[in-house]
Amino acid sequence: MKYHRLAPLLAVVLLAAGCSHPPPPQTESVAPVVQENVSIEVPFLVPNRLVIGVTQELEPLDPGTATNAATAEVLGNIFHGLVSITPEGRIFPELCERYEISEDGLVYTFYLRKDAKFHNGALVRAQDVAYTFRRMMGQTEDQTEPLREELAKIVSEITVPDQTTVQFALHKPDAAFLSLCMAGILPQNSGATVASMPIGAGPYRFASYTSGEGITLERFEDYYGKKPDFPAVEFRYFHSTAAAQLAMQREEVHILQLDAGVFTYDESRYRLVKQPQNMVQMLAFRHDREPFSKLEVRQALNYAIDKQSIIDALSPGSPRIDTHFSPALSFYYNHRLENYYPYDPQKARDLLTEAGCAELSFTAKVPADYPLYVETAQMIQQQLAQIGVTMELETVDWNTWLTDVYSLNNYQATIVGLAGEPDPGSVMIRPTGEYKQNFFRYHNPEYDRLVAQAAQERNQYFRAWLYREAQKIATQDALVVPIMDPGLNLLLDKRLEGFQLYPAGYMELRGLSWSSPHIS
Repeated sequence: MKYHRLAPLLAVVLLAAGCSHPPPPQTESVAPVVQENVSIEVPFLVPNRLVIGVTQELEPLDPGTATNAATAEVLGNIFHGLVSITPEGRIFPELCERYEISEDGLVYTFYLRKDAKFHNGALVRAQDVAYTFRRMMGQTEDQTEPLREELAKIVSEITVPDQTTVQFALHKPDAAFLSLCMAGILPQNSGATVASMPIGAGPYRFASYTSGEGITLERFEDYYGKKPDFPAVEFRYFHSTAAAQLAMQREEVHILQLDAGVFTYDESRYRLVKQPQNMVQMLAFRHDREPFSKLEVRQALNYAIDKQSIIDALSPGSPRIDTHFSPALSFYYNHRLENYYPYDPQKARDLLTEAGCAELSFTAKVPADYPLYVETAQMIQQQLAQIGVTMELETVDWNTWLTDVYSLNNYQATIVGLAGEPDPGSVMIRPTGEYKQNFFRYHNPEYDRLVAQAAQERNQYFRAWLYREAQKIATQDALVVPIMDPGLNLLLDKRLEGFQLYPAGYMELRGLSWSSPHIS
């Protein structure tokens, strides 16, 4: 299934710097099996090619235009940006040694590494960085229309003081700019050929691509960082989930990505990892109309819904969510809000009685294009019926949902998902008065103040605190009934070590290694 910003598997709704890299990921150890005090090390072969199965066809290989998850994961290993992101969502220098932000937050200066090379052998220079960003802003001869409109709105000028220094002047302070600097850097004037012949500075270089089959990458031997263990990586495309699972059974694939859901696999050979999508599935309300203008009603529904039973039935292993922000960006997530509204049907009944809504009835619009939403809605409907609440379901096609709910706000309640981005502000701004498509019609001046302050805050740690405080306010106000981040299913060959999950549509291949099993 293809995902985009307004409608990934869950669709719309909502979405200084240190100078060193984060520590290497922790890996699992494989303990030897011992029988009668005799242990024999069995010879094994480390595959020279890591095969990753995907069920999503690749887009053109241009980091400035790619949107789907499969393409982003490939390009993230071909290209590097000025900065990268940790699994927790914290930004650190990548192609730059360090960066500085002026006191007024209007000038960002990046000092480039002196050992980073492109796959064509040329050093990464400030002119390449300036070209890449001007191209994304639609200001180069080969690209006259913006590829990233937000950049064109944020950046007023780009200057190159010397070959290893590049400066960005902003129209106004905007903390989200730093996350945009994760964009893959291209060699100067390579935009015309990047889609078919990508040249980056990442740990793997492009080798070959066959439409409908997949792409092969080769290890870049002049990479400045730790070189990957695997000489080559193949992202192999499967036209169906069944074909992908069959390949896994034949041990033809080492990593396999599947949509959220329930399925079987050989637990002796593979382990299942839930890959968060940095999004929140939720029951959302229109706050400026009864009955959901009443806080007690919104709180009652939070107590009335058994989130864990929904997760266990529809997407086992997905993290339960208790605010409108996903823990995938754990650096900004308020963990203290977990289980803020425990499952308590009696408390729900008491709150509804207090609100004068003991016989509550309402309609929830659900996009029929997404079975997970529909199934979730049906389970919620059954659970609410147990406390005397009637929730009628109105299934509509996705385009109708976008018009009725997202644009016109013609609804009482809906069940969809909050699509996130690497920068937390893209989600946190959605329920504010400043946001034109605040379809919740939620209004809390303190929430708005915290989010606005965080958008201009240069210190990542204080910015994270501001967002956590805003999450607390929204949760106390029962903004929505958050359910889960319906993680994608990721099957890993048990011999793979060092795999980590990232919140930004990225599969880090640098840290993967092949374990050495012992059999008695």
